[in-house]
Amino acid sequence: MIPIAGWFRQHGAHHDIVHWAEPFGEDWRAAWESCSRGDWLLAWACRAGVEPLSILRATAAVAALALPHVPLGEGRPAAAVEAARLRAEGALAPGELSRAADAADAAAEQAPDAAAAVAATAAAHAARTLENLELAAACAANVAEAAVLDAGECAMMAALSFAHGQCAEAVRLAIPFETLEGAAQGQAI
Repeated sequence: MIPIAGWFRQHGAHHDIVHWAEPFGEDWRAAWESCSRGDWLLAWACRAGVEPLSILRATAAVAALALPHVPLGEGRPAAAVEAARLRAEGALAPGELSRAADAADAAAEQAPDAAAAVAATAAAHAARTLENLELAAACAANVAEAAVLDAGECAMMAALSFAHGQCAEAVRLAIPFETLEGAAQGQAI
C-alpha cells in the first residue's frame, strides 16, 4: 500500500495537502475522517475516481452552506444548488442544470457584495460539477471564502476554519470512506 502523501504527490496535489498527509502514513481512513478541508476531500474524491454523481451530491451539500451569504429574495443560487441535488438523484435533465448554473452566475455578477458574489459562484460551480469535476473543490473553497468575506476582520480566521470544517463534514456525509475506497480500487489506497 502506498503512503497517502506519496499518492497525493503522484496525483499532482498541492504541497500543503501532501505535507498534511505525511503523518497518516498508509492510514487512509484516518486521513479521510480527520481532514478539516472540504475542498481537499472533494479534490481527493475526484482524483480517486469517485462516481461523478456522488461528487455532485457532495458539491450540492457543500454549496448549500454558502446560501446564508446570499441576500434575501435572491433565489437563483438556491435554485442552482437544488438543481444539482436533483440531478445527483437522477431527477433532473442535464440542460436544466446548465440553465440553473447560468442563473447563479448572473446572480454572482449582480451581487451587492463580495460575499454574496462568491456564494452565488459556489452555487454555479456546484451546478457545473458534472461538466468539470475540478469545480467541486473550487465550490468548497468558494464557500469558505464567502464565510471569510462576510465575517468581521477579527473573526476571519475563525470563520474560515469553521467553513472548511462544515464543508469537510458535508463531503464525508455525501461520500463515505467506503465509497472513496471502492472507487480507488487499483490505486493502492
